[in-house]
Amino acid sequence: MNNSDKKYYTAEELQNAIGSFVRSGDRIGIKNTKEKGFLKYRELIFNNIAGAMNIAFPISKSIIPDDLWEEMLQSFFTNHKAKTNFVWELPKEFVEYCKSEDYAKNLKLPFLNDLLNFEWMEMEIFNMKDIEHPAFVGSGNIETDILVVNPEHSLQVYDYPVHKIDIERPKIEKVKSFIVSYRHSETKDAEFVSLSFLDALLFEKITVDELAIKDALHIIEEEIQQEIPEELKQKSTQFFTKLLENNLFLGFKS
Repeated sequence: MNNSDKKYYTAEELQNAIGSFVRSGDRIGIKNTKEKGFLKYRELIFNNIAGAMNIAFPISKSIIPDDLWEEMLQSFFTNHKAKTNFVWELPKEFVEYCKSEDYAKNLKLPFLNDLLNFEWMEMEIFNMKDIEHPAFVGSGNIETDILVVNPEHSLQVYDYPVHKIDIERPKIEKVKSFIVSYRHSETKDAEFVSLSFLDALLFEKITVDELAIKDALHIIEEEIQQEIPEELKQKSTQFFTKLLENNLFLGFKS
């Protein structure tokens, strides 16, 4: 006996039938249901999800033709079984779905996976749970004292410098890029900063190994078995001073 022949339905049967209909648009197959009403419901759910995607990925949406973007959203909506109950978290699953469907290759946008992830990170950082800040002092020596990083951050490594993409001419060369996304502790805005290879190494030594800049540079020289030019050292020191001013670092270890 199929669903349309039954007189009573369990809550699970109803939930599964409605969920299947919302995703696929196929007949719901439950006796005495009004297809027209469910179609309106399906349209409302899709529009909510599409709206979340458009907000999360404004750059990607701008460089992908409207009809193809709509196809991607419809495919995700129909074929992907969501793992989260929160609409704002669905863009993260959309990033993974696009990877699995190989849209980057199909659309001839090799940087697409990086771009989608880069755009998602802004939303993830903005909405992340508060993390208790470690103790720090406001003044210190930028070279010899240990910096305290804002814990509400994420370092991502990309194959393409997607933060530089031009919507009008979305073609960029493949260059390893290091981007830290973080939430400003005062404004609560999501920010990001691009690091050079040397600064990415420094960032790791400072945040993971808890080393001062001067000590970190010395260890990096030992690891690469090469002396870093003084000009580059000064440039990195100035850069990390700027990161301190911009709240990626909170202050100095007490």
